[in-house]
Amino acid sequence: MRPMLLLILTLTISMTGAPPVLSASSDAPREMDSKKEEAEAAFKKLDEAMSQARDAYFEPLNKAQKEGVSPEEMSMIELDPDLLPIKVVGPKILKAIEKYVGTEVALEQCSELLYLASREESQAWMFDRVSDLMITHYLESESLKNFCTRAHYMGDSPANVKLLRSIFADSPHRDVKASSGYALAKVLGSSKDTREEGLELLKKIGSDFGDVVYYRDTVYGDKVKGDLFEMEHLQIGCVAPEIIGKEVFGNLMQLSSFRGKVVLLDFWGDW
Repeated sequence: MRPMLLLILTLTISMTGAPPVLSASSDAPREMDSKKEEAEAAFKKLDEAMSQARDAYFEPLNKAQKEGVSPEEMSMIELDPDLLPIKVVGPKILKAIEKYVGTEVALEQCSELLYLASREESQAWMFDRVSDLMITHYLESESLKNFCTRAHYMGDSPANVKLLRSIFADSPHRDVKASSGYALAKVLGSSKDTREEGLELLKKIGSDFGDVVYYRDTVYGDKVKGDLFEMEHLQIGCVAPEIIGKEVFGNLMQLSSFRGKVVLLDFWGDW
């Protein structure tokens, strides 16, 4: 009888121990919501701090403008590099990103911080750190598309190229692949040493992702056509495309007729 009693007790303990496990797992969504709310509150405060830092940084220019200082004098005003907003508030934002990494709001801040860091050579370390966090934690996020749409404005640093290559290779979302591949092609195309690779990638985006929407009614198949022309014909050292039109006196003018001479092209509008 004792073995049977032991078996019944064992089964009873096992079964009564199961519910707490299920109960604990049901708290996970609640904890995620709490972390999201905490992250949103933290980044809201940091946004306010960044706004205040910008005001402090540009205060000399704003003051001079109010005093009616001439444009020539305004251009001579030097701003304090120690008050640079990305330098003052950037490290605090990075610390918050590391704390709340995995949340969508932290990903949004990653994108903003990368954009700011890319404009200041002294903050390259910050760009490197944030891009590594994105590779580690966000490659499966569809929200990466928001970053990719302006990533080609962030320069051709090794960190930016590495990030875009990782997104293009590993993202499971077709629209993210299209946007990251396009941005990578533009970045590679901006340098003479990698222009051929950028050119081939642009062609691939046009053929493999041509039906994916770039913006509003424009798809990548149409978007890359202008970029291909620019990369193939509008680079330094290329022969300028022919321009035919009428000059100010109504006479026919061809750009090629000025070959061998210095030509100033003035593009303007009256809107």
